[in-house]
Amino acid sequence: MFISKILLKNFRNFSEAEFSFKNNLNFILGKNGSGKTSILEAIHYLAFSKSFRTVNDKEVIKTEMDFFQIFGNFFNNERDQKVNLNFVKNEGKRILINNTPLEKMKEIIGKFPIVSLSPDNEKITKGSPNERRIFIDKILSQSDGEYFENLLKYNRSLKNRNSLLKQRKEQNNYKYDTLFESVDDLLIEDAFRLIIKREKFIKEFNMLFQDEIKKVSHFDYECLLKIKINAPERNKKFREFYRNKLQEKISKDIILGRTSYGPHLDNIDVYFDNREIKKVASQGEHKIVLIALKMAEGKYLQNKLKATVIYLLDDLFALLDSDHCMRTISEISNDNQTIVTSTSLDHLEKEKEKLENYDYGVIQLNGN
Repeated sequence: MFISKILLKNFRNFSEAEFSFKNNLNFILGKNGSGKTSILEAIHYLAFSKSFRTVNDKEVIKTEMDFFQIFGNFFNNERDQKVNLNFVKNEGKRILINNTPLEKMKEIIGKFPIVSLSPDNEKITKGSPNERRIFIDKILSQSDGEYFENLLKYNRSLKNRNSLLKQRKEQNNYKYDTLFESVDDLLIEDAFRLIIKREKFIKEFNMLFQDEIKKVSHFDYECLLKIKINAPERNKKFREFYRNKLQEKISKDIILGRTSYGPHLDNIDVYFDNREIKKVASQGEHKIVLIALKMAEGKYLQNKLKATVIYLLDDLFALLDSDHCMRTISEISNDNQTIVTSTSLDHLEKEKEKLENYDYGVIQLNGN
């Protein structure tokens, strides 16, 4: 899988711009503010129907315009797939693949496997458990359509339950009744499926994670993802225990206006030398572990989807020194397409000989 071409219209600072990529290694060079990250963001839009920089699509439209368009050509298994994403103010978003509109945005997930990395991703190791839940959910949503459906259904049920909790607070009604029971029936079923798949994922992922850590570091200690499930044991009485817990917490939940029990609160942490990484690791160690997590993400997607992956590496040189950068590029670019942004290639001057092993492409931006 690789992207060969992308065309942008009214996207960020680009009025209209077209870029072509080699199917192995690519560099996008330019000063800060020249639009390097915007190109990666546009590719991300084609794979996920959304940005990795904002939740508001209107922010992406070029100033004083009413719409943006992205056209991309993907090549997979000897098939060329043309993807077109359009967003118009007051009308919304639409995606077409080979000129056929998708009925729902979610249908795009998993069709074009992408791993994105930027300095902002340091929150995965340094931030709250929610950052790591998002990290895991994004991987599983691309690789497992059933998980993605369960996650969407669980989030809808959770939203409905939280809305009901807020209503009851306004009504000063703290009873657990048949309405809560019906909402919780749906919540519990999808929670069970999410938990089973997350636990299985952690076991499989950690094996890949260990392999990648060894390739990019000289650590003598173990690095692992660990998950503490915020739900009962997975047995025949799971549903009964889960419902009892939700009922037990109903007064607290109504006061808070949110559900305080379930997999949306699973505690997921990266352990570094048997301790939580955010408590013990240096800045450099955080960066190397993050790289290994992203490389393991790519390997996991490759294994599950039986396809190569597109890596979008935004400002990689801000994360790693030239040696680790080249190790990372060498590791992932042998089998996959890699697109790296940077202000220049001066960082790789010491590694120039290694870089010459690749037929790499360079896109030079001069600003807009």
